[in-house]
Amino acid sequence: MKKGLRLAILVWAVLTAGAVQAQRGATSVTVQTRLSGVVVADDGVANDALSKLGADYLNVAISGEITSGLSVTWRQRFNKPITSEKPLNATDLLYLAYQPSDNWSISVGQHTLAIGGWEYDRAPINVYFASEFWNNIACYQLGINASYTNDKQTDTFVAQLSQSPFDTPTTNLYGAELMWYGSHGIYRSAHSINLYEYRPDKYICYISLGNKLLFRRLTLELDAMCRTAGEGNLLASTSVMGGLSWAATDRLNILLRATYDRNNATTPPFDYTLHPGTELTQVGGGIEYFPLGTSDLRLHAIWSAVSGNNTNPDGVLQGGRSAFRFGATWYLPILSLHHR
Repeated sequence: MKKGLRLAILVWAVLTAGAVQAQRGATSVTVQTRLSGVVVADDGVANDALSKLGADYLNVAISGEITSGLSVTWRQRFNKPITSEKPLNATDLLYLAYQPSDNWSISVGQHTLAIGGWEYDRAPINVYFASEFWNNIACYQLGINASYTNDKQTDTFVAQLSQSPFDTPTTNLYGAELMWYGSHGIYRSAHSINLYEYRPDKYICYISLGNKLLFRRLTLELDAMCRTAGEGNLLASTSVMGGLSWAATDRLNILLRATYDRNNATTPPFDYTLHPGTELTQVGGGIEYFPLGTSDLRLHAIWSAVSGNNTNPDGVLQGGRSAFRFGATWYLPILSLHHR
């Protein structure tokens, strides 16, 4: 039943996206690509298995307005596999949105889970290295969103019902999210409280606080998150992520970032995104260069290093590992129309 529903939604999205062009409203199609090289070392010894050149992301993003107030968004990856068990595995976004006024919006389909934090809020193509939590959360899920924005356009509140990020093809696990985006002076917020089933009728709660300060050329970010299943210490499983971005010139950004993940829980159930006994610190930085003076083409050179212990042998972050990444990202508009 679930496989059929997911496949039906994917077919619906293809048909709907095509129908957009035949209707009134605006349509855009953009190819999003990031090609990168990475040189990885473990305790100073080159790791040839992880060092590579390749396409990190090859996406097509389609958005269109069917009629006034009714729109479609679809972002598809072309370097991820699709299986019969996971027909939406390569689909980031796929939803139909209805906006009856400037204040209210409701959407149905595959969304990004409404979890707070500015590291999490970025599209993956704009993330060079991230926390262990970010690397392990299945953030794109089917669900329904309702949002309200105040008249001053300074606060948006989102309520979401979705599949749980811990759902599998053989289970039916769900979640609920409440989120606040705020914009007040130089301050921006991305705060949430989330409740997810990790087993039938068993829940884990997230509290995530994303904070950003915007100055003329400097952006500062600090995210803090705790995760608890109601057993033991509320702060047993935590992540803290932060950084700065300085626009040294109109074409050059200097970046510094750090992440910290810890799960010292001793009483089950444990946080599924971070194995118990894990404690990791990651630091890094680098540059972004925009040769055209726009975001359509971006070059990057980024270094990062990890210390600590990851009790998950398959985890992305491992103590003693460093990486140097370099490459290019570009956004190519294929179609941009306004239908009359």
